Amino acid sequence: VIIPNSISSLNANAVFTYCTRLTSIINMNTIPQAITTLGNSATFYDVPNNVNVYVPCSSLSAYQNSSWGNKFNNIKGFSSDTIISAHINIGNTYTLNGFNVDSTGLYINAIQNSFGCYDLKILNLHVDMNRILNVTICEGDCFTINGVSYNQPGNYIIDSFTINNNICKTILNLSINSSINEVNNDNISVLVYPNPTNNKATLDIEGLNEKATLFIYDLQGREMMRKELNVGEKDIELNVKGFSKGVYNVRIVNNKDNITKKLIIQ
Repeated sequence: VIIPNSISSLNANAVFTYCTRLTSIINMNTIPQAITTLGNSATFYDVPNNVNVYVPCSSLSAYQNSSWGNKFNNIKGFSSDTIISAHINIGNTYTLNGFNVDSTGLYINAIQNSFGCYDLKILNLHVDMNRILNVTICEGDCFTINGVSYNQPGNYIIDSFTINNNICKTILNLSINSSINEVNNDNISVLVYPNPTNNKATLDIEGLNEKATLFIYDLQGREMMRKELNVGEKDIELNVKGFSKGVYNVRIVNNKDNITKKLIIQ
């Protein structure tokens, strides 16, 4: 829980009473508020005494010598705080900024600095109970999932499932992007063969006059392969063993050229 510096007093029977699962308190106020510590009317009644309480570093001694110090035995000073708001879809995990969490909540990552105080990263995470599957396909292609094929843009409910008594859905967000169709270039020519393939393919390149980068993307835009090409390279063998069946975009890019070819894996 975060107590903003605008809260200058905490009365008995405050909203923290009976918060037995409270694990951390961040108090932004530089002046310790008076709290009641006796009986069942205590401000933090039934809150464990060993929760982490973070207070401004300059006020650490004042808190330790106040009624806060009578209640809590794990008061720490913080010198900076960064608040992060993030959203993820159900089934995903937030792994940035030192966190590894997958459920809605407020999380704290405290890193002690060289001055003995803590730098706080405060994550306010919201989990969308619907699983979103974003897919982009080329014009004329289709996307198949659970035995059903889709070739028109739109949102489709693929299935539903239950997590913690909540009914959740998998939603396919399908878009058509003509910009990832085959792109040709007058400077170089590229032939992909055999196409379709199920194991290996060869790129026959003519006219590559400067270094380039070869990319292979799936229809969801995920990079599957990257390879640096030298000037004059002509026959490039692509090992696609292990790739899932489907359509892939083979792209060659440098300062002058940008060419894309389709590769079908059966």
